[in-house]
Amino acid sequence: AIAEFLYAAYALWAHLTAPGTILMTEKWAYELALTGTFVNRGHYAFYAGMGLVVSFALALRYAQRTGSGAFDSSARFFQSIETLKLPVFLMIANCIAIGTAILLTQSRGGLAFTTVALAAVVVMIVGGGGAGGGGRGRHRRSVALILGGLLTGGAVLFAMSGAGLVTRLADGDGTSGGGRADVYALTLDAISAAPFVGHGAGTFPELFNLYRSAAFPAISPVFTEAHNVYLEWAAEAGIVAAALYFAAIAAVGITCLAATRRQAHHTVFPAVGAAALLLAGLHSLVDFGTQIPGAAVTLAALAGIGYGRALAGHGEQPGRKEAQSGLR
Repeated sequence: AIAEFLYAAYALWAHLTAPGTILMTEKWAYELALTGTFVNRGHYAFYAGMGLVVSFALALRYAQRTGSGAFDSSARFFQSIETLKLPVFLMIANCIAIGTAILLTQSRGGLAFTTVALAAVVVMIVGGGGAGGGGRGRHRRSVALILGGLLTGGAVLFAMSGAGLVTRLADGDGTSGGGRADVYALTLDAISAAPFVGHGAGTFPELFNLYRSAAFPAISPVFTEAHNVYLEWAAEAGIVAAALYFAAIAAVGITCLAATRRQAHHTVFPAVGAAALLLAGLHSLVDFGTQIPGAAVTLAALAGIGYGRALAGHGEQPGRKEAQSGLR
């Protein structure tokens, strides 16, 4: 969360004081969008989205620990504000900074998929724990209250910082897919040519030139990625290897998700791991952010920590003291 705040702070500072630069170097793409230390706005939006998920999850956990029953009703929430500790407000401020940065990237996918991941982490942390009867109903009210607050806060941030994204969509940039449909068709042709063994890892740039159609004239830029990680892996490694690879990653996410439903305590780490993998899975449908080292390492760390906590908590009794872990 601290690292993500520092990245967001730099990204906002650079966008306001030195737009069109990356680390004081002139940009060669996405000159009008916030990209932080990344070249591609979508990649920074993906990276920042993971940070937003972590920060909001920590804010929820700190609020649960210092404001008992804060999410049971709107009245209880306002009554508990005075009991909330400083970490809650620090994490909320972090969320505001990162959320503003995501909006200024003008990445429609980054915004949409981060929203889904945030909703998922709320459901897993606040609505999990295997409560039954009245507890389940109380959890539903808590989830509804927090999601309503998120929508309200998001609407305010969008009104303040979403003008660039609105203009981009109004101009038609961002609705055509940037040629993605033609790249997907090309990639499917490559898959059909070698469905089981693939063409070899890292060969997509050559596959693009080999299977390019009239949709890509000789003077058009070369796509070095398919902008769909699943299709690109199937083309390079074959359908079987790609399916096994993604099934292994999905198993990590499912294990984290199951831990949030099974465990009454210590669910923040598994919830963050599952939400980060959900964000990555959705983003991989339209971009290749998971292939960027900085984002990939962060995703691996969050998924690994969540998976480790999920395995460590397997069979744990709800009555175990929270003192064994600083987070739920």
